[in-house]
Amino acid sequence: MPNIYIKYTISNQKIIYNPGDIISGTFSLENRENQDQKLKKVEIKYVEFYYALQRIIFKHVWNPIMNTLKHRVVDKKRIIKAGETLEYAFKFKLPSTWKVKNSRKIKDWKLILCFFEKTGLVSSTGIDGNGVYEVPAVKKS
Repeated sequence: MPNIYIKYTISNQKIIYNPGDIISGTFSLENRENQDQKLKKVEIKYVEFYYALQRIIFKHVWNPIMNTLKHRVVDKKRIIKAGETLEYAFKFKLPSTWKVKNSRKIKDWKLILCFFEKTGLVSSTGIDGNGVYEVPAVKKS
């Protein structure tokens, strides 16, 4: 796996977001390899994540559920040189309406912004896994 690091900054960070608010900022990819790497794809995914109580055979278990709400390919088929850093701006609008996920069968519901790069066979959130931003508490959720 190549040494690609992902960093991000959120420019309008809040403690509590409202439905319809906009999250914007920049994220960067840094190649810490000694050789150039071919970026097959750079993408942002905006997902909802929660655990749902499901019955499997004779017992109930908490299964993780991840639904992609928005997906955007930012760049593809680009060479990132050794030691180079690429920077991308982003802007996402939170869903203006969604169903409240308060239920005894659902726990730990959250919205997550994921930054992915694909240089090999599998997309990743960077070698250190830092390409994930968990949106703080969302009003009415």
